Amino acid sequence: MKKLSVKRQLLLYFVITLSFALGIIYIQYRSYQYSTELQQDQTEKTNDLNTINQQTQTILQQLEQYVEEPVEDNHEPLATNLDAFEVYIGQFNQRARDAIDVIPLRQYVSNMIRLTRQTIIHVDQAPVDIYNQTFREVEQRVQYIEEEIFRLLDKTLTQYQALAELEARRLEKFNTLVLTLVLLGIVVTLFVALNVSRRITVPLDALTTSAEALAEGDYYINNVDGGHTKELSVLADSFNLMRYNITEAMREMKEKARMRELLREMKLKSLQNQIQPHFLFNTLNVISRTAYLEEAKETDQLIHALSGLLRHNIGELDHLTTIEAEVASVRKYFQIQAARFGQRFSFQTFIDENCLDSNIPPLTLQPLVENAFIHGIEPLDEQGVIIVKVSREKKTMVIEVIDNGIGMDQVKVKRLLDTTQPIVDTKGHSTGLGMTNVKERLRHYYSDMRFDIQSKLNQGTHIKIILPMTRMEGDKR
Repeated sequence: MKKLSVKRQLLLYFVITLSFALGIIYIQYRSYQYSTELQQDQTEKTNDLNTINQQTQTILQQLEQYVEEPVEDNHEPLATNLDAFEVYIGQFNQRARDAIDVIPLRQYVSNMIRLTRQTIIHVDQAPVDIYNQTFREVEQRVQYIEEEIFRLLDKTLTQYQALAELEARRLEKFNTLVLTLVLLGIVVTLFVALNVSRRITVPLDALTTSAEALAEGDYYINNVDGGHTKELSVLADSFNLMRYNITEAMREMKEKARMRELLREMKLKSLQNQIQPHFLFNTLNVISRTAYLEEAKETDQLIHALSGLLRHNIGELDHLTTIEAEVASVRKYFQIQAARFGQRFSFQTFIDENCLDSNIPPLTLQPLVENAFIHGIEPLDEQGVIIVKVSREKKTMVIEVIDNGIGMDQVKVKRLLDTTQPIVDTKGHSTGLGMTNVKERLRHYYSDMRFDIQSKLNQGTHIKIILPMTRMEGDKR
């Protein structure tokens, strides 16, 4: 549904109200027009009948004067009035051609005009008794006309009275209808006004409440609904976007604070491990040469492995290393553990040669392997296996650490994957770093990386890391 602006909603409200008012005015006008036409029709009919009555009486009087004294002064006005009356009767017949009740009157008038003209002719040409007889016939027709006009007037007045009463009742009903429509219009107008007002005030109240909550530091409020008004929807969407940006900025600030804490912890451990490193390495080299001179080759290999492992662990943590160096360090770690536990476990690596030169944060693989060994393999009574896989899939590098140890429950898996929980993690033998630390450092370098843990009690653990290859190629920070 398309959202309307406040201006268009108000314009629509005005058009609806105006249309309703014009409709009521039109109905009132039509009712008035009908009453006027009815009154006009009755008035015209009454006037026609009165005119015919008056004209016939006048012509009868003029004819009587002419019969008594047949001179030109009496003949001329009679002939003139008779001609004019005949024209008027022609017009009347045209207007009343569909009226059945005036047919007798029309016949009487027609006979009266015909007999009048015969009387005028007989006065000039016929004996006295003949035109006196036609004159009496004219008088008789005039009497018929008068009686018929009185009958028609009485009928017209009766009909008009009945129509007037009917019109009065209709007008009363119409006034009731108009009053009902006006009240309905007021109700509809109030409803539309309240609806338009609610569409404006409800989103504004919600926006005000959310803005106050945001000002007080509550950044996790629900999104504001702008309703069906275009301007308020734009305002609400802008406010929601602002709140989201503020929330994301706060989250990023907390995440950066967490990373600074991690780096500070790593630097502290690095400083702790760097106490007299040259003295430690020189001492290990002396012990290694002594074992070699005494032909204790196994001891020499262990000391050499330990020296290389320590050298890798206390190196510079701010720079990336390679997969090849990480795998070599892990192999040294297992060389030392193999001397301690013998055949209780085996270590397998499957490394794609195309990934050996890929960059990776230092101390990524070793803490994961140490965690698998300490918490998965050591408590196991049977033969333990730890597998490290590094492969390339399209534009990503996949790192997997798999063990058949005692595993863990889903509660611990979720806690390790939850970035919002405090960092409470177990530490490795040689690095002092745990799984959560590794995950957070990887996220610092690769924001779009994936870190997944699949584990069940007594069914081992499978850690899978997916890193983008584009970042690892040529990044030597």
